[in-house]
Amino acid sequence: MAKLIGNAPNQIPTNADLGKMAFKDSVSTITNHLYQTTFSGASSVAINNTYINSTYDDYRFVIRRLIPSASGSRLQMYVSSDNGSSTAIDHKTGKWFIQMATAAGTGNEPTEEQYTSLWTNQNTSNGATCEINLYDVNRSGYTYAHFVSSIHHASSQYVWYGASQIRNSSAINYVSFAQSSGTIDGTIDVYGIKRS
Repeated sequence: MAKLIGNAPNQIPTNADLGKMAFKDSVSTITNHLYQTTFSGASSVAINNTYINSTYDDYRFVIRRLIPSASGSRLQMYVSSDNGSSTAIDHKTGKWFIQMATAAGTGNEPTEEQYTSLWTNQNTSNGATCEINLYDVNRSGYTYAHFVSSIHHASSQYVWYGASQIRNSSAINYVSFAQSSGTIDGTIDVYGIKRS
């Protein structure tokens, strides 16, 4: 029994303790910064298969100071399995918002589109920030995205939380971002995450 529960109190058993029942003593991940792009007046920003490929299991996108040219617009994320030739992939998204410093403005927006909407109704005078995690890009069937955004609406700051189920028939190797109308300024950093 001592071998089964480890060699000391509260110690996790090792592979030697369990004989042929091998397992990892810990789960580790490797995160690498792959790419940064700063843009101004862009109709869209694409990250292609130079960066999104089978090297990594998951990807993280960090958007900073994103400012649209059109007030009241929303940022949309598109994905592709053929390096951008087609982004006609179904996204089922649920997102929730809350006004910062008060509970006056709260709500939710479920959608089913060929993109993930990361927020709505942004004004043009303040930059938005957002972090998106895209999981299991190499698996066909479903890929999942989780995101959190902080944006300035017409007169108040809001935080948005959400997730998408993305129905992909093969591995995703392309992600692009575009505002629903107008152009965008900002910076995007791309990170690759490898589970080992």
